[in-house]
Amino acid sequence: MDVTHNIGTTLVTMADSVKNKYSVRKYSNARKAHTLQNTIGMPSKEDLISYFEGNMILNSNLTR
Repeated sequence: MDVTHNIGTTLVTMADSVKNKYSVRKYSNARKAHTLQNTIGMPSKEDLISYFEGNMILNSNLTR
């Protein structure tokens, strides 16, 4: 049995179960926030929230 295949299948199942708990809009915004977090150098979740609350990220419609 290929271990990589089993891990990939598990992750897809987990992602689908999480995705179904939220509206399409909330899930989409969470993905955008995560992508932005990666782009700006992986600040902590608390720092990212403070950036949003302080309007420190220009041209972003994302909120806490």
